[in-house]
Amino acid sequence: MNKLRKQALLSILLVIAVVLPCFAGAAGTAVSNASFSVASKNAILVESATDTVIYQKNINDRIAPGELTKLMTAIIAVEYGMLDDIVTISETAAGGSNASGTVANLKVGEQLSVRQLLYCMILDNNDVAAVAIAEHIGGTEEDFARSMTEKAAFIGAQNTNFTNATGQHNAEQYSTVWDMYIIADYFMQSKLLMEIASTKSYTLPPSEWRAKKTKFYTNDHLISTYKTSGYYYRYADGLIGGQSNTSGSVVAAAASRGRGSMSLIFIGAGTSGDGSKYSLPAMRDAGNVFREAYSKYKIKTIVKKGEIMTEERLWDSLEKDYISLVSKDDVSTVIPQSKNEEEITVKLFPNERIMAPISAGDTLGTFEVYDNDVLIVTGTLTSEETIRANIILKLGYWISTFFSFIAVRIILIVILVLAVFYVFVLARNIKRNERRKEKKRANAARSGKRPPAGQPQGQKPPARRPPARMPRNTAAPPGRAKTSGGRTQGAPAPRAHNKTVKTTSPKTKAQKPAGAGKPKKNAAPTVNKKKNAPKRAPKKRTQTKGRAPNKKS
Repeated sequence: MNKLRKQALLSILLVIAVVLPCFAGAAGTAVSNASFSVASKNAILVESATDTVIYQKNINDRIAPGELTKLMTAIIAVEYGMLDDIVTISETAAGGSNASGTVANLKVGEQLSVRQLLYCMILDNNDVAAVAIAEHIGGTEEDFARSMTEKAAFIGAQNTNFTNATGQHNAEQYSTVWDMYIIADYFMQSKLLMEIASTKSYTLPPSEWRAKKTKFYTNDHLISTYKTSGYYYRYADGLIGGQSNTSGSVVAAAASRGRGSMSLIFIGAGTSGDGSKYSLPAMRDAGNVFREAYSKYKIKTIVKKGEIMTEERLWDSLEKDYISLVSKDDVSTVIPQSKNEEEITVKLFPNERIMAPISAGDTLGTFEVYDNDVLIVTGTLTSEETIRANIILKLGYWISTFFSFIAVRIILIVILVLAVFYVFVLARNIKRNERRKEKKRANAARSGKRPPAGQPQGQKPPARRPPARMPRNTAAPPGRAKTSGGRTQGAPAPRAHNKTVKTTSPKTKAQKPAGAGKPKKNAAPTVNKKKNAPKRAPKKRTQTKGRAPNKKS
């Protein structure tokens, strides 16, 4: 499994190594048909303010970076080191080939600050200073070189690998002219590093390791005539240059001609001189290219910052129906001095639907600048004002947008289908229950069990209510005539009781037992009790004067 992973990783790295060089030089826009007399095998000229590639030659070929390596060493030293830290020169740093060919002549045990070592490294191309910085920050030169490679990849130099901090030849240390431009451009963003790189000379003070002060001059002959005047260019800003047997002549140079003019960076490499001490073809190329570029080309501001580019329809706004789109920044490019500016055109690409609310500075589109149908630069369209939204219109748009999604439509269709299916199942169950009831009624009719007349079929007969209890007092209510039998007309006849209690008036004698004659006129009628009512014990009457007690018959 680990073997398969390693093979897959190697395949991916191989694809990256093959594909990335195809896109490496695409960041800048090249000026068409630019021609310069350049002896270097690999070279590039870039206007850094507009990121316009004016000239390029084999910018993706692998080269030995040589002295250009010290640009990345200086970047790591400034970003990860303390400039006032004191560094002691080790035997490893001062030994071998590192100690040869420099004026500073740093010795083992000598102590200098990181700042002093940077001057020695950049101006004097001192390898001892480079190794001392690497050991102080990285522990070892090898670990420091790995940090250099990682930093280079982080800023965009993907085709670069460092194995040392000095630039001495190593088969595994390589780069490209395009990558060295990226590193040099990053180097120039540090004011401290540019201050050091533009210095013409520097003096080390006397110390216990040196009897008197030591002064040395820069090896960038574009900014100094102390060693030779054949490469001097008055508008050069300095960087670094040099040569070796393996890398040949290399240079990283910058130039600017005042405010608003071109800021050029030239990287040249790959050509050896004639063997003399100051034969630097790449440095000579830099001076010649700078002169020719400033005489032939100029910066043209196509669009100014805040310039109104177009007016577009504005939706869901509470205040206005149209909005003005302006350029976010100044948009400039490098064009030939003799260029007809009417050939430069601008194409606008505003957002398809611009909707409120909008804040000032919001990106609302882009535009492209063309020179004879060749894209040379792009820009951004923004809003210059803040505009509020109409909440009602906005809500309507959100609702319509919500239902315009395919997923929402699919969900609604599924819900509708389920609802229809539910109604269908419910209707079928109702019909099924009706059929069952019809079948039961039909079976009941065939068996002879018909419901009573007047009762709907399939309906149960009403529950029979128990008879109401008769009142104890059966005397006829007032207003009703009594019949001859003592019953009220229209009232039901009282039921016969097994025992009858008779009462007599005080003037009447005791009656014979029951069954002898008709009851008297004033006798109380017999009380009919319910059939199932509990029997009550007869009340005992108190014997009063002149009235005989009742006797049971």
